Amino acid sequence: MPPKTKITKQDIIDKAIDLIREEKTLTAATLSKALKCSTQPIFWSFNSMEDVKQEVFKQVHQMFSDFLRLPIEGVSLYKVMGIRYIQFAREERELFKLLFMSERSQNENILLSDSNVPFLIDLISQTKSVDKDKANEVYKIMWLFCHGIATMLAMKTIELTDLEVEEMLETVCSGIVGGR
Repeated sequence: MPPKTKITKQDIIDKAIDLIREEKTLTAATLSKALKCSTQPIFWSFNSMEDVKQEVFKQVHQMFSDFLRLPIEGVSLYKVMGIRYIQFAREERELFKLLFMSERSQNENILLSDSNVPFLIDLISQTKSVDKDKANEVYKIMWLFCHGIATMLAMKTIELTDLEVEEMLETVCSGIVGGR
């Protein structure tokens, strides 16, 4: 009977996420050192470090999606999404960079490929009483606006309060919906 696995696949993923949060390079060596083991348990659970990174990306994206949907009392769900996107960049800088500021394949358009897009477009359509085409237009403009703020916060090039962000989102969204 083989020995019982002491380091699980989830332990490896969790430690890899911790390393990213700490701005450390994710390699088999840094991961095994953080886990206080050899590299062997990593490669018992994964075929390669690329597989580890792909699983980390999936789990971080799920964390982000869950965070995005956390309600804020007295704030419309659509506005919450923009606020939460920006908060994620502020509170989880390195994870935000992994998801939204790292190089991707040339065929991937993050504006269209993110799994949250259909939900957001439906939400805009319902919240702002606009058709799907207008909701798609509002989504694209608002996402780019939010991403600009989030990127500057993640890079620590600006400081904004949640209230300032909320007011900016309202102003820009109202201008887009009512302005065209």
